[in-house]
Amino acid sequence: FLSILSLIFLSGNRGIGAAPGEHRYRFMSSGFASGGEHSYGAYGCGCGYIEDVLYPQQRKWCGAIAVTEGRFKATTLAKLGFITVNMHSISNWKPAGEVALELAEQYNARRFVLAYDQENNKATTQSAANLSEMLNSYPVDFAVWDEKYGKGIDDVVNAGFLEKISRISAEKFLNKAA
Repeated sequence: FLSILSLIFLSGNRGIGAAPGEHRYRFMSSGFASGGEHSYGAYGCGCGYIEDVLYPQQRKWCGAIAVTEGRFKATTLAKLGFITVNMHSISNWKPAGEVALELAEQYNARRFVLAYDQENNKATTQSAANLSEMLNSYPVDFAVWDEKYGKGIDDVVNAGFLEKISRISAEKFLNKAA
């Protein structure tokens, strides 16, 4: 009998300035409880993609679906009036995009806003390009800011620099990143 219980817990030691390799969230399973080394699930199980959608509570929905990486960023965007899909890694752009498209259809969304961290690396650029192409049946914009105001959108908003965030089209964003 394979018992599967996936949990997310805070590691407690991850925050601003954390050492590389430390993680804020960890995925766990009780699959190891099913038996010995050679049994199915002996080392736990993969969690797959966990759908994590946040809805605006304090403001009226602005008509857009946001996609970002990280619960704190997603919470910030929901507080700003977005229905927000939280990718648990930029490599999860495809399942996050599928969820975003379903939400857009269900709620009659007008556009997507993608809020990636302001870092220039190949993995982030590729994820952004793939996701924006997947969502291109709707207008797709990127939230951008000068990285001196913060790495993530949550950092920028929490530091009081909301007015420093702007939106640019996916085409402009990807041309600039290339």
